[in-house]
Amino acid sequence: NYNKMKPSDKTAIADGSGSSSVVYVGGWKTTFGSNHEAVALYRISLGIFLFFELAFRFQYLHAFYSDEGTLPLRLLLPKTDTLYQVICIHCYSDSMPYLQMLLSI
Repeated sequence: NYNKMKPSDKTAIADGSGSSSVVYVGGWKTTFGSNHEAVALYRISLGIFLFFELAFRFQYLHAFYSDEGTLPLRLLLPKTDTLYQVICIHCYSDSMPYLQMLLSI
C-alpha cells in the first residue's frame, strides 16, 4: 500500500509550479537502476579482464591457430563453404606474425 511506505521509499518532486508531488521510487527502477560511477567501474573492470584474457592467449596462439596446431588450414578449408572462408579472417593466412597481429588488434 502506498500510504504504508516508509518515507525513505518516497521522493518529493517539484514540477515548477510551486507544488510538489510524492512519487514512489522503488521496484524495478531501483532494482535495475544504475549510476554513471557504477557503469564506469564496470567498463574499466571489463577492459582489464579482457586485456589479461588476450595476454594469456598469446601463449596458446601457436598450438591452436597455426598450421602446426590442432586444426590446420589444409584440413579446415575443404570442409567449409566459401562464405565462411571470406568472413573468417583467421582463414586468410596461417603465418604467426599475421595471427599475432590479429590477436593484438
